[in-house]
Amino acid sequence: MAKIAIYTPFLALPGGGERYLLTLASALQLDYQVAFLSSDANAYQELSRKLKIDTKRVAFLDYSFVSPLALTKMSHQGNYDLLICLSNHCYPPIPGLGKANLMMIQFPYPYALREVGTKLREKQYLAQYQLAIVNSQFTQTHVQQQLDLSTAILYPPVETTHFQWIPQAKKHNKILSVGRLIGNQDSKRQLEMVHCFKQFCDTFPNLKYEYICAGSTRPEPIHQTYLEKLKQAAIGYPIQFKFDISFSELIDLYAQSRFFWHAKGYGVASHRPEFTEHFGIATVEAMASGCIPLVFGAGGQLEIVQEGVNGFLWKTELELIQKTAGIATHVDQAESLCQNAHQTSKQFSVERFKQQTQELVKTILK
Repeated sequence: MAKIAIYTPFLALPGGGERYLLTLASALQLDYQVAFLSSDANAYQELSRKLKIDTKRVAFLDYSFVSPLALTKMSHQGNYDLLICLSNHCYPPIPGLGKANLMMIQFPYPYALREVGTKLREKQYLAQYQLAIVNSQFTQTHVQQQLDLSTAILYPPVETTHFQWIPQAKKHNKILSVGRLIGNQDSKRQLEMVHCFKQFCDTFPNLKYEYICAGSTRPEPIHQTYLEKLKQAAIGYPIQFKFDISFSELIDLYAQSRFFWHAKGYGVASHRPEFTEHFGIATVEAMASGCIPLVFGAGGQLEIVQEGVNGFLWKTELELIQKTAGIATHVDQAESLCQNAHQTSKQFSVERFKQQTQELVKTILK
């Protein structure tokens, strides 16, 4: 049985990249001997349980003690038939540990702040890799601008079967947003959505809606300060915050909510595409539940939402407010959008992701 290693240099946080790798491991565990390498094996094993991803046959190994020099020596030993390595840059954080080596690039973030020695070492590692896997056409475009390496698109997996499709007629007058609540440049722009909702309420007082802002929190001061700003901005309006809720609670929120707002990328300079949504897993989850998405029109969201067919795209706050109000008063159009959104979500199912993963790996290991 061929041996496959999946490596991540990142902490076990409940994000899209972590779900992507764990689902990839799940897809391969029956046909291959799969090792999941990270700095905290126990944390990733626990995360797979929380995310309800079956990784029973995967070996979670702690690689935190391995030095770059040791990894370099190991790469010449062909420990694995295939290595799949997660990266936030165009260069891999470790050398190729396998006979074949792939990078899964979430997005090619700038290298400006990295140490010169690290850059040089990682550029040397790149020669051992044969393919870069990317999560969207948007990411692929930016990778190809920086990297002379073959790329393949493997859209992230979304567990669409976990979400209950509810027609618009049975939903509540709720607008939902879902995303990490962080206060740095990589923000999901919840504060901007709070301001938009307040304008929505003031402009259309007869449309009695509630805004639900759901997401995971971080303990660092910059992120806690952001939470306080959100709470202060929401005073006096029908706005609820749902921090660090369970997956079952999130499923209920999707089922209840009529609209889904997404604002990541709004206000971001054109030369900083890394702070735009690279794909949009939460958007697909919302669509699987029959929520009508209204998302900022940039990045990977353009590959999910079709204007007026399964949702809406917006560029200005006024557009978001007016389009939300418009669809809120057109029940027949809302039902059609709701059904189309649900059908679109199936294109990004876990089953399809696993099938494409298996086909890709078989081709590489031939």
